[in-house]
Amino acid sequence: MRFFSKHFIQPYLNIGLFAGCLMASSVVMAQAAVHFVPEKPGGDLPPLPEYTDLPAAPQKNMVLPAVIQTPAQHLSAQESLYVKHVQLSGNKLFSDQQLRHITGPYEHRHITSDELQALRRQLTRHYVEHGYINSGAMIPDQDIESGVIKINIIEGHLNEIKISGNRRLKPRYIRSRLAFPPHKALHLPTLQKKIQLLHQDRLINRINAHLNPGIQRGESILAVIIDERRPYEFGFRVNNRRSPSVGELRGELWGSYLNISGYGDAITVQYGITEGLDDMRLNYTLPLNRQDTRLALYLSRSDSLIIEEPFDAIDIKSKSKNWGISLTHPLWRTLSGHFSHSLALDRRHSKTVFLGNEPYPSIGSKEGETTVAVLRLGQEWLSRKDNRVLAIRSRISVGLDALNATSNEAGIPDGTFSAWLGQLQWVQRISRRGMQLVARSDFQFTHDSLLPLEQFGVGGASSVRGYRENLMVRDKGWMGSLEIRVPVVSQKFQLAAFYDIGGGDHVSKPRPALKSISSVGLGLRWHPNRSLRSQLYWGHALKNVVVGKEKSLQDDGFHFSLEVSF
Repeated sequence: MRFFSKHFIQPYLNIGLFAGCLMASSVVMAQAAVHFVPEKPGGDLPPLPEYTDLPAAPQKNMVLPAVIQTPAQHLSAQESLYVKHVQLSGNKLFSDQQLRHITGPYEHRHITSDELQALRRQLTRHYVEHGYINSGAMIPDQDIESGVIKINIIEGHLNEIKISGNRRLKPRYIRSRLAFPPHKALHLPTLQKKIQLLHQDRLINRINAHLNPGIQRGESILAVIIDERRPYEFGFRVNNRRSPSVGELRGELWGSYLNISGYGDAITVQYGITEGLDDMRLNYTLPLNRQDTRLALYLSRSDSLIIEEPFDAIDIKSKSKNWGISLTHPLWRTLSGHFSHSLALDRRHSKTVFLGNEPYPSIGSKEGETTVAVLRLGQEWLSRKDNRVLAIRSRISVGLDALNATSNEAGIPDGTFSAWLGQLQWVQRISRRGMQLVARSDFQFTHDSLLPLEQFGVGGASSVRGYRENLMVRDKGWMGSLEIRVPVVSQKFQLAAFYDIGGGDHVSKPRPALKSISSVGLGLRWHPNRSLRSQLYWGHALKNVVVGKEKSLQDDGFHFSLEVSF
């Protein structure tokens, strides 16, 4: 009969099988929505910086010219002359009033030729002591009228930058970061800062700088010898930082080329795989100006399959495709820190099916698909001192009704929302032996119900250790961590002890039974050099959470990672 055709009964069979799998799972497991959320709720964020020594300042590689010397000028054969007023010209950096303490004692009296030269030297010394090493005073040949003596101030400039040793880096890239604006006088501390900041560029291994006098008085020539780093890097990572629902053990290969065009643009390709997941990401960054404003583009895709019982029986598959563009500009940048703003547009799309090709029924999705187009405004502040590193990051996300973003009726999560994510990390060295205290916190706040793509995950290696990745996924959430690291033999090998805590809640859904989790544990960290980084942590869960029949390393509290770069 037509009533009992295959097309009629298939949806009911699918629903029945799905319900049976849910009933077979434990009650507590049913609340662990991690089985049905993307691998990275809220998107990827770069790690906050940890304690590192300040970069070596390359000042010792700078050879400075001798202080400007002008020959003594004789105005006349007179042994002395009456000076009523000293008239300065060319002094833009310091006003007449600011130089009054130098010129004042020589006015309204008779002065000798030697005293006049002493005045010239004092004015020159004032500029040199303030860092303007090729600036100084000059007394032109003149007729003294009405007791007015004229002194010209030459505020020196950096007229030429000669670059050698560079292989792929364009001279323009280097010159733009060292040059002064045409109207700016050469200031040695500023030049040293420019050289040191350039030395921090990952494209440069070493800089030697020689500052030489130019042809004309007040001119200087900077000779720069560049030793470039190798422009390419590659490596691999192995860790168990993925959800057990798709396979926690993950291997990743990555490669970067750091200077494609000669202007510092870089491309990075990453490919990772677990038992049920493979993902790929492509990043491209381009410096736009000498202030290091950067344009970044990314593309990523992933295919995943739920492999964990009992949900593996219904063949849940998910595909995601994401892209984004961002602009980052440092408002200020020094050798020990920076403050930057960023503006980004992300588009993230996910499609989930089960039982062959049936749309997976999740809240907010349409036919198993969810899409968000998000405008993100970010700020990042970093301060690094000899004994501590403090980093603060803020990100405001606004979901746009654009680019085919998911749209639903009021009360149902969709692509229009707003949320704020904050991150804080303090790393403090607390002993001469190098013992460190690390305090860290992440938190997300929103008034809107969010799609899983933008929710906050709690649990796992970078959140609350001792629990599986993304054990709790909520609209809003928080986590905090306190860790002590004790060096063994040297800073390269550390023992660690930690306490982690985190929690979260939904905006409009019924409050989940699991409100918070916490753990204590120990860790080993071995970072012998820049090319090898490894760590192993074990956390003891202070709240017992049953997640399923099969236990993973994460469920037993173990989190490890190994990274090797070449």
